[in-house]
Amino acid sequence: MAEKTRVLIVDDDIPFNDSLADILKEKGYEVGAVKSGKEALKKVGEAAFDVVLLDIKMPVMDGVEAFKGIKKITPRIPVIMMTAFSVEELIKDALKEGAYGVLHKPLDIDKVIAMIEAAKKDGCLIMVVDDDPNTRETLKDILENKGFIVTLAKDGQEAIKIAKERPEDVVFIDMKLPVLNGLETYLELKKINPKINAILMTAYREEMQDLIEAALRQDAYTCLYKPFDPQKILQLIEEIAQKRKAQAQKPKTILIVDDEVNTRRTLNDIFTDKGYKVVEAVSEAEALEKAQKVKPDLALLDVRLVDDMEGHRLCQQIKGIKGLATKVIVYTGKIDTIDAVAAKRAGADDYCVKGADPRLLIEAVDKLL
Repeated sequence: MAEKTRVLIVDDDIPFNDSLADILKEKGYEVGAVKSGKEALKKVGEAAFDVVLLDIKMPVMDGVEAFKGIKKITPRIPVIMMTAFSVEELIKDALKEGAYGVLHKPLDIDKVIAMIEAAKKDGCLIMVVDDDPNTRETLKDILENKGFIVTLAKDGQEAIKIAKERPEDVVFIDMKLPVLNGLETYLELKKINPKINAILMTAYREEMQDLIEAALRQDAYTCLYKPFDPQKILQLIEEIAQKRKAQAQKPKTILIVDDEVNTRRTLNDIFTDKGYKVVEAVSEAEALEKAQKVKPDLALLDVRLVDDMEGHRLCQQIKGIKGLATKVIVYTGKIDTIDAVAAKRAGADDYCVKGADPRLLIEAVDKLL
């Protein structure tokens, strides 16, 4: 028998809580209900839930503050905000902090169910970038009917602005856009969220072929040719959701390349404590051997290594290994503009200063992984 989805309802309106809980129980969900943010924090600390439905406007601790507290306890739980009021700033704050979506009261139960089902599957936040309004609205309807949260942008500039406020998980990008083309838009979005999944779209197969191939070389997920089958769109989203879920459950591997034993040990301890799997290398030959054998998710390369081997040169070699999708951070003991430029030219995903305080390096790793 399939395990029931566990939903926590958080709302200071007790009759609303009871009514929604009864409806969800009838639909086959296991439901918990509390009337304040403080109770919600206690509840998620005591029991595991698949999805949280959280009212935005509550006394003492509003929904946004409660949401932040929930994320500290269970970072990966999807939280869907609910509101009967026009509280645009609170909604904006909640979405910026990573809330899965917003439901407006009175609730449409079909939409509630669809959103719960999408969210519990590690639901993707999706953006559609296309200058054709018909394509934008068609994709929006297809995806929202399945409970996904969809944002629309008419061009690359608007997409970049939206992504800076709330990075998306999946983006559908038309390749023939005004000003910034699809490739340029994708590369800018990837700077904001290196883990973004891009599905390219075009009605001009031959004209756009070079741009499509360039985007695919930069890890774009696939390309759809218009007109496309709605079922294919949903299959792709399901594939990406399953891939994201599998990746989240598998420990990420970090390759640390540094000739200083104390630095390696310190970084190893830090990232092992954070749940990463860590392998070490001292030399160029050892680093390249382990990169090919282990296929790490990320490599941390010291700028200065033994035998006059430079980190950015090693970065170029690792990035050149066929079939390897390793992210690379080149780091150094002090800021050096020449090193930073060289690292970027070598294909490094980031350049950091290790220093006495490793927090910047940790943040860079967490962002890429």
